[in-house]
Amino acid sequence: MKKYEILLVFHEMSHMDASSILNGYINVINTNGGKIIQKEDWGNKQFAFPIKSRKKGKKYNRGYYNFLIIEGNANIINEMHSRFKVNRENVLRFNVIASPQELTKIQPADDVIEESN
Repeated sequence: MKKYEILLVFHEMSHMDASSILNGYINVINTNGGKIIQKEDWGNKQFAFPIKSRKKGKKYNRGYYNFLIIEGNANIINEMHSRFKVNRENVLRFNVIASPQELTKIQPADDVIEESN
């Protein structure tokens, strides 16, 4: 399974409301065989510029941020994209990226040859 990073921005709301919406998405991930690796609640933040909701047409100056790292397959990501697009009244913006493979630490060579000048 691949790792994905998901950033969700809801319109400004309470922590309780945001948790409820996010738990719905987490249930979709879990039911489709995915796994939550990390979940961060960044709370309400000020935007650099107003963002217009695609569903309501209203402009928002603040949004509620959530960040997830999940493990899953492409079917889960496709399902999540569909749900984010349908739920435009709550989801202002979203971004899903495939995490790069874990980097392995390079071990120093045992026999280093020193150059002399």
